[in-house]
Amino acid sequence: MAAAERAARSESERSRRQAERYLVTQTCSVCHGTRLRPEAVSSRLDDRTIADIAARELGGVRAFAAQLPPKLPVELERLTTGLLSELTGALQPLLDLGLGYLSLDREGATLSTEERQRIELTSTVRANTAGMLYVLDEPSVGLHPSNLEGLRSTIAALVANGNSVVFVEHDIALIRGSDWIIELGPCAGELGGTIVAQGPPDRLQSDPRSVIGPFLSGRATVVRERGAPPASAGEIVIAVTELFNLRDVTARFPIGGLSALCGPSGAGKTALMLDSLVPAARAALGGDPCQRTSARSSWPVSARPSKSTHLPSVKTLARRAPPTSARGITSAASSPTPKPPAGEAGRPAISRSTQRRAGARRAAGWGTSTSTSST
Repeated sequence: MAAAERAARSESERSRRQAERYLVTQTCSVCHGTRLRPEAVSSRLDDRTIADIAARELGGVRAFAAQLPPKLPVELERLTTGLLSELTGALQPLLDLGLGYLSLDREGATLSTEERQRIELTSTVRANTAGMLYVLDEPSVGLHPSNLEGLRSTIAALVANGNSVVFVEHDIALIRGSDWIIELGPCAGELGGTIVAQGPPDRLQSDPRSVIGPFLSGRATVVRERGAPPASAGEIVIAVTELFNLRDVTARFPIGGLSALCGPSGAGKTALMLDSLVPAARAALGGDPCQRTSARSSWPVSARPSKSTHLPSVKTLARRAPPTSARGITSAASSPTPKPPAGEAGRPAISRSTQRRAGARRAAGWGTSTSTSST
């Protein structure tokens, strides 16, 4: 077991995959998933245990803390004031960056790349450092427009503390709010490598050499022409019973068309795409070597391709790969799709018993092989 656990923590994708066959993750019967000893949950504050408070969203934790002082003994007022002030100071930067939907007991492995980056940024702000140079690489990547204001205020707080901040960015709103812009180009590769213009935003707006200047001033806008709708080639219907914050979700993805997933960070986009669509499609194709991850005791996702669907393979090009696949670009070779039992509307459905049998066959060395490459 120790060897299997070491393999599961290995950086080798092959070792982790082999270890997953021997490791099973299940809820502890003693702590019930709270990771706390019984002694730790024996104390209560306003009739709530530490596990109850940790399970609440950050916005709810702040509201709970705000109503505590009148309910506590007077002799604890001085101690309470200091502790609540410290708690509010830790929560506010997270709330400013739109992370109020997270709970304190949320597993780190379930956080998206953007969520982790913003958490690290808030910890930097709370450090109250001065005289430091902070370099951020595209901090707005993955952020919903509604979260940009919180990012701007967080960066402004770093500067206000006496630090210098340099960031690589493409978002016009963030670039326009900077004190100094250095524009490289004018194009990429051999046509780049030179400083086209530099200076405050208002100077670049009127600089004829600047490519981004017209966008800063509003004279130029990004225009995208909408193409003709694709011809009907079938669809993939994803049904998710319960996965992270997804509850009884059904989504349809047309084959041969361009589908966009949008919504604020934490809305469930990554869970629907990388943790639901990709493994479900691979299962429907019979080419997924890991239909179930060790983080879940059951696989609550099913794919029901329409009868006219022709999907030869599944490829993911994402900054965060699915939990059971290699980082970078992952391709799964396809095999003839087995005939699963009929689902609703005549579409094939993937039953859990079929998934378990297929997993047992693959564990024994049978079934479709999968080629994986990382870049």
